[in-house]
Amino acid sequence: MKYTIKLHISNYKEFVSSNQVLFGDLFFKNDAFTKFRIHAFSLVSRKYKTLKSNRIAFLDRILEIQKVHRTLNYFEHSYFDGNHAPSLRVYVDDIDKLSQNTEDWFNHSEKVKQDYVDNFSSKSLHSLFPNTTSLLQAEKGFEQLISDITNEGFLKRAPSVQPNHNQRIIEIETVQSEMRIISSNLEDFIEYFDWRKFYITHFRLF
Repeated sequence: MKYTIKLHISNYKEFVSSNQVLFGDLFFKNDAFTKFRIHAFSLVSRKYKTLKSNRIAFLDRILEIQKVHRTLNYFEHSYFDGNHAPSLRVYVDDIDKLSQNTEDWFNHSEKVKQDYVDNFSSKSLHSLFPNTTSLLQAEKGFEQLISDITNEGFLKRAPSVQPNHNQRIIEIETVQSEMRIISSNLEDFIEYFDWRKFYITHFRLF
């Protein structure tokens, strides 16, 4: 979330800064006379037409930031919601506060991040996780493997279907270790079987 919102905020600030260079304080003035002036001049002036368009884009970019924040919704933030603010700078100040809140949340969210890693699975995926299909395929493969091992009865115990990715890895590693032990013992058993067969064949009269 941090990097997604920070990217939107960074782009937003660059947009604001470039417009301040182009239009000065006029870009931020939002009283009724200034709005009328910008609208009227935009009909005949390319500069004012661009100014009017960029002021609309200014507010649209805030809506994009709000959408990202509210989609993930890791922490609360009350956005400025006034339609008649005398200056658009109040929106800039509001986004600055959001940026600081994002930093504060990220710097104090170790437990949240650790819980997410510990419980990682397709049922608890972050909305920004890019490879959902591969994870689902891996989980289905794990479940099929556990089912095959259980049905074949290779092990005395029945391997369990674990709820998250980390526990599945641990279970697979445990099964692999147990199978190696069985495989190693089978080599000794084959040697014993050959010896026993030879003994019974050649010494059964004794």
